[in-house]
Amino acid sequence: MKKLPKEKRNQVILVWLITVAVIAGWAFVVLDYQMNGRLNAKLQLEKRVEQFKSMTNQLAQAEELQKKADEASYRLEIIESKMANGDTFTWALNTIRDFTKGRQVEIPQISQPAITDCTLLPGFPYQQAKLTVAGSAFYHDLGLFIADLENQFPHARISNLDIQPNTTGSEKLSFRFDISFLVKPEPTANRS
Repeated sequence: MKKLPKEKRNQVILVWLITVAVIAGWAFVVLDYQMNGRLNAKLQLEKRVEQFKSMTNQLAQAEELQKKADEASYRLEIIESKMANGDTFTWALNTIRDFTKGRQVEIPQISQPAITDCTLLPGFPYQQAKLTVAGSAFYHDLGLFIADLENQFPHARISNLDIQPNTTGSEKLSFRFDISFLVKPEPTANRS
């Protein structure tokens, strides 16, 4: 290289510098691409590992979830066994009369229930019945009766409670209230 004229030598050096710069630039681009690819692969791997852990946890909880679903189905069966089905008036009459046994609550008036579709939730599989009862009781006994009724029958609610002093002069109160309760639909043979 010493024997080359100065101009040729500078051109060769310039070619070498440009070649080194191009190779370095190419290496930088390729390495950057590979580094980004490696980083993306690492992020994807971490994401997949998290998904795997989540799926593993869900599978581990599947047995627990199935147990809870079975318990909920069993509780629903118990509640449905206490629901009215068929002749709702007879069911309501018998249920209220049985429930008042041993209690100091007299309920001589029970109206015919009005049955409607339950509009609380769309697609709700039960109907709703509402009837009015009237009677007399001491204040404390009436309170216990209402609380026990709603606790023992979670599908029933009392509304429009009207309490008046008894006109006969006794210490008992006259009351009137509505009972709304869910009615279990009759099973149909052609369910799809």
